[in-house]
Amino acid sequence: MGFIPAIIVCCNILNKLSLGILIACAFCIPILAAFFRTDVFNDKNCYVGDKIVLGYNPNLYFFPSLLFGFFGYYNSFLLFSSNLGNAIFLAIITFIIQILFALPDYINKCVPFEIRTIKGFLYFFIPLIICYISMAYLLADEKIFNTLNITLTPAQIIRNIIIISSGLTMGFLFYRQAKQMNKKE
Repeated sequence: MGFIPAIIVCCNILNKLSLGILIACAFCIPILAAFFRTDVFNDKNCYVGDKIVLGYNPNLYFFPSLLFGFFGYYNSFLLFSSNLGNAIFLAIITFIIQILFALPDYINKCVPFEIRTIKGFLYFFIPLIICYISMAYLLADEKIFNTLNITLTPAQIIRNIIIISSGLTMGFLFYRQAKQMNKKE
């Protein structure tokens, strides 16, 4: 628990206090979940009946939570001066996504598939990433978010083509992988 104040103190020494607070905010949810949720992230959850499954591996849930925290809080800090509403909304979405990754056992009770398996983890993880990145993209790109005033410069067209085609490719690959996993079972 002393890790978070240590980050803030080190960044204060480097005259980057705002960066230190952002990094500390990104670490808060994963560290608190690891500290208070030791009953969830243990070896007992690696079994479904007699079958050994992926379980609630802390690395699979805490590192994405941490990365989403860094990405979201940093971008909301950058948006803070230009668009306060988008910055607050992005920070709230980042906080929610971090909590979703920190509480996989509660999510497992709400969804119709088992998150502790590889297939279930992919069903949980991939759509969550796609939704979060697309929302962050819309919030960060103010021209698209505000009144759909799209500029048709060559750089903007190439950027949108790359983002849309990579999203469609990821969705198609995810669908094919899920279909192959269903055939194996």
